Amino acid sequence: MAEGGGYETGGVTETSLSQSIGQVIKVVLGFVGVIFLVLTVYAGILWMTASGNEERVTTATNILKAAVVGLVIVVAAYSITYFVTKKLAGATTAPAQNTPVGADTIDWGKW
Repeated sequence: MAEGGGYETGGVTETSLSQSIGQVIKVVLGFVGVIFLVLTVYAGILWMTASGNEERVTTATNILKAAVVGLVIVVAAYSITYFVTKKLAGATTAPAQNTPVGADTIDWGKW
């Protein structure tokens, strides 16, 4: 559209704000996954090299528990956000012009 007006776009793509936010969320979730993996490997190595030292074993299990709890919290927050935004998006869209209200609940196979 801008090119039609004589403006140079300079490689700008037509992505909406919601698409850009979605891409940022995907990158952040990727980093969370990497952090979880690193903490899990670190706790495993710490546990394996503890040589019977109960303090190091306790530290490793605490790190592992904290990593799992953090991952569960992030996944739950993402799931809740996804659910709420889908419901809000569905509530804000208008029905089609030719579709009567409640037509999606009628079993047309009986007619």
